[in-house]
Amino acid sequence: MRLTRLYVPDESFAPGQSVSLSDDQSHYLLRVLRLQDGEKIAVFNAQGGAWSGILGVSGKKAAVTLEKQIQKPQPPRDIHVLVAPVKKDAWDFVLEKATELGAAAIRPVFTDYTQNARVNDDRARANLIEASQQCERTHVPTYHAAEKIDAVLSDWERGRVLYVALERHDAKVLRDAIDREKPAAILIGPEGGFSPRERELLLSKEFVVPVSLGPNILRTDTAVAAALAAWL
Repeated sequence: MRLTRLYVPDESFAPGQSVSLSDDQSHYLLRVLRLQDGEKIAVFNAQGGAWSGILGVSGKKAAVTLEKQIQKPQPPRDIHVLVAPVKKDAWDFVLEKATELGAAAIRPVFTDYTQNARVNDDRARANLIEASQQCERTHVPTYHAAEKIDAVLSDWERGRVLYVALERHDAKVLRDAIDREKPAAILIGPEGGFSPRERELLLSKEFVVPVSLGPNILRTDTAVAAALAAWL
């Protein structure tokens, strides 16, 4: 039977330990799922992996008494996703699929043609936690607040290759261009593509590798899923 999983950060787990759950988590378990005292659930985080335990209920509050580790910590694949924010439903899709496909970090990037100039960071982080719970990851992707592309490129992490999906550019397909010996990131632009200024800026950086995602023009959310699938 698949257990309900909850993310509990900053906890070191051990057999017999009682882990208090947040008010929101307690409400979800007791009022939405209508779980009862004594039922089994699971909790997880990057340090401890996933643990099964017994639900304890006291009024409106819930806690879980840990039994055993059911999944060891799984370090994330060293792939970061940088993407121009899109509208709400498509943005939710990006966050969900990037999590399911193993991204270690997700970073919204504002470009000249970005359609959605506002990002709700709290909602984004909540989406990443929910997606991690559903897909049985033990590591929730790191989320970085949005920055403009110029700032991102000027402060780039030394040694990390940035694969950029450039439309109508003579480049290798992503899966053939990947150097798996190096840390990597994938940058997906907005629906209108990168501006001429941005294309020139990107191609001037030694850490940038232009790539193709195939002959068709993809929506931003589709391109994220396609790029991560190709990287895998």
